Amino acid sequence: MAEIVQYQLERMVPELEDLERRKLFTKAEIKAIVKKRTKFEYALKRRQVPCAAFLRYIEYEMNVDALRVKRKQRLGQVGDKTTLSDYSISQRVISVYERALVRHQKSVAMWIQYIDYLSNQQKGDSEQGYARTLAKVYARAIIAHPFHEELWIGAAAHELEINGNGHGARVLLQRALRVNPKSQKLWIEYFRLEVLLVEKIRARRRVLGIDGSAKAEQEVEVEVEAEEEVEAAEDGDNTVIKLDALDEEGAKQDDGMREIENRIEEIQMQRTKPRATMDEAQREAQASQNNEYLQGAVPKLVYEQAIVAVPRSLSFREEFASIYRQYGGFDQACQRVLESIEVDFAMDPEARAYLCTAHLGAVSVGSPELVDALKLAVDKYAGALQQLDSPEMWTRYVEFLVQWRDACKNDLDSLHKYFSVLIDRALASVMQQTQTRASPQLALMVADTAIERGKPTDALDWLREATRLFATSDKLWARRLELMVNSEGHGRVERMFENEALSKCPESRMLWDQWLTWLESRFRGGELSVDRVQAKYLASFIRTAQLGSDHADLRTYLQVRYVEWAWALPQHIKLRSAAEVSASIIEQSYDDDDDDDVEVNNTQATVSSGNLDALRRAYNNVARHAFPTIGFYRRCLELEPASEHRKMLHEMACRVNDLDIQTWLEYLRFLLESRNLDSASAVFYRASKAMPSEEQRQVLDSAYQNLQVQVSSR
Repeated sequence: MAEIVQYQLERMVPELEDLERRKLFTKAEIKAIVKKRTKFEYALKRRQVPCAAFLRYIEYEMNVDALRVKRKQRLGQVGDKTTLSDYSISQRVISVYERALVRHQKSVAMWIQYIDYLSNQQKGDSEQGYARTLAKVYARAIIAHPFHEELWIGAAAHELEINGNGHGARVLLQRALRVNPKSQKLWIEYFRLEVLLVEKIRARRRVLGIDGSAKAEQEVEVEVEAEEEVEAAEDGDNTVIKLDALDEEGAKQDDGMREIENRIEEIQMQRTKPRATMDEAQREAQASQNNEYLQGAVPKLVYEQAIVAVPRSLSFREEFASIYRQYGGFDQACQRVLESIEVDFAMDPEARAYLCTAHLGAVSVGSPELVDALKLAVDKYAGALQQLDSPEMWTRYVEFLVQWRDACKNDLDSLHKYFSVLIDRALASVMQQTQTRASPQLALMVADTAIERGKPTDALDWLREATRLFATSDKLWARRLELMVNSEGHGRVERMFENEALSKCPESRMLWDQWLTWLESRFRGGELSVDRVQAKYLASFIRTAQLGSDHADLRTYLQVRYVEWAWALPQHIKLRSAAEVSASIIEQSYDDDDDDDVEVNNTQATVSSGNLDALRRAYNNVARHAFPTIGFYRRCLELEPASEHRKMLHEMACRVNDLDIQTWLEYLRFLLESRNLDSASAVFYRASKAMPSEEQRQVLDSAYQNLQVQVSSR
């Protein structure tokens, strides 16, 4: 191993001598570079080398190269003759990437980073060396990962943008679709490519001013010459991506893709057919803008095959229409896309809403066509509602009206009033047939409309009915409780929170926040005792624990809020343990509103240091009577100033999830900064034993070493 490393270092000598001769680095800096490279080279000779080791080496070399470029500019050597040091570092980066891919060929991220590096390098490469390397790397990456869409798309973009080879890009995407026939992204990019190629020919014809047969003949000759140049490039240019046949292609022959290829070949043969062999009708068709290719026959065929491969995705089809509108000149083709959506998604409210407003994409506020376009959209919605009288359809209709009412608020007062009237009519229709038309969103709009008009009682009456119909809508419960707080007794509000709203929506953070905010405000006003509020917090932990691990974020939020509330308590207030909190307070029933008369003196001057005793009692209560989360312990560590208590919190955090490397590293940082080296070694040993794989242990080991260097350098 040492001999190989020594050989690698000896190969660097000419480069380092050149750097010193050009005064880009001093002797001391060159020694430091050699020392660092030696360390990296030995690290790469281990039996198992993680990706991170290669990436650290690459990052270091790229930083050295960036420093070399800056110093070269400062010394005025930019225009000097190219020497070895100008390209040796980038060649070494490529070498390290190649060595990394020998060990980690399955790492898609490594391939993508390598490709990104070569792409950045080839932008300033006048001799096309990096472009040739990039073409080969794309081919190897696709062979290693034929089911990864981004590699195919990147390779096609390289062919089109770097090589100017539209045919090569088309072939790559066709092969990609043979391997990944259900990939929506590949179908969309292939469709975009075909539209772009048509648009390029249209733009070229516009520039040439083609409007007659003589000029059309000249244009055809230009197109034929361009295609011949592309074919020659494919035969002789090393920058073209040459991809061998894939096993996956043979296993997935696609009749639809074969049809596209045959159709493209027919159209191209017709386009490039010599004029001498054409009859008069064919010459006129070729000379005009009405031939098949320029009318988008190929993109149309691609779309037809795409929706066969992916038949039930509305967003997929919307993307095709968006691409047509982006390039323009494809109005008829775009209309065919919309017609296919109407046929295949006739009973889908989302699709019907899209069709009602699709034409508004090209209309802006203030344009002369706006009024007519909006009227057409309203009429389309009216027809859709007759065919599909569902809550979802009514919801989308009202949302459309609200959106345009707000958009016209400042500049178009008449339209603003028009949409306000339509909203009132729509909501009235919903209330007339609540069972078949109402939805939680519409119910909330009805309530908000009543509140805006100064009728909170009507809004509250409606919300009682709405929360009965949509009992799991936390927004409806929140609006209802907001009105009750201002109009009804505290006992009724408390029962509504605990027995109704939080029972129906226990996972709603919004309702828990509203509930606890209301309790804390009453506590600050002297209406509730500290034990009463604490009991409610402890009860919330019990209720949310039953939700399972999917709602860990909610548990973290409640636990953190509890300790922050305790920390903010006035110094004279003491918290009791959960066991000491009276059961009569936790389980107290509220049969009347007598609690409105309770007076507790909780007012006290705010202190900046916080109530440490209450904080510690609070996090001990959580640790013993709830299921504490790592996020909870991290917040406690931010608030707790005492070293002995912080160590205990770190220990408890590591027990929550002993597979979380970040939690162990936070504990190790604390111990190293406290100069408790023996404990740090013991904790690192425990953390290593807890890691389930060798790769994770190596990541932990590397991070711990970096941590030791950071702490010791302070």
